[in-house]
Amino acid sequence: MDIDVAKVKILTNENISYLLAYYETYYQLSYGFYISYTSGFDIADSTKKVKELKPKVNKEFIVLKIVESIDNSKSIEDIKEYFRISSSLKALEDFLESDNELLNKAIFRDLMIESIGDGTLFKDQLSLMFMEVFPIRLNIWKGYVDEGTIKEITVALDHLSHDRDIVPINNHL
Repeated sequence: MDIDVAKVKILTNENISYLLAYYETYYQLSYGFYISYTSGFDIADSTKKVKELKPKVNKEFIVLKIVESIDNSKSIEDIKEYFRISSSLKALEDFLESDNELLNKAIFRDLMIESIGDGTLFKDQLSLMFMEVFPIRLNIWKGYVDEGTIKEITVALDHLSHDRDIVPINNHL
């Protein structure tokens, strides 16, 4: 395998669990924020909308994002920043696709993209929520990542380094 040393250092059970939890937590909090924002921060309306839309992150999608990010990054910090932005954007895309009642989707999308880009989406309250939710999600993900998961990611990275195509990753999780 031709994977460089920096990438190999990222490929540990602990780091992969961390990245899965990190992406999922930002995704879920972002999606929840979009629901709350469009519901006027009304708890009853937000709860109803969560039940209707059923936000759920695709785990295979996160693994592919990990492969992409490891291939393009040299450190966990680079990947974390990429995940903060990409998970919030993916949540926004999924929310806009799912919420058929939302008016002026383009205006809402542009407003949220701006707050993601300038870092204001995860200020104050959402940052505190992240610090509360992340350890819980991390403990859950630690139970799913094993050597088979690491091997699949390693093989995908090796294949990617040879012909720049992402190979399908089996549903190991």
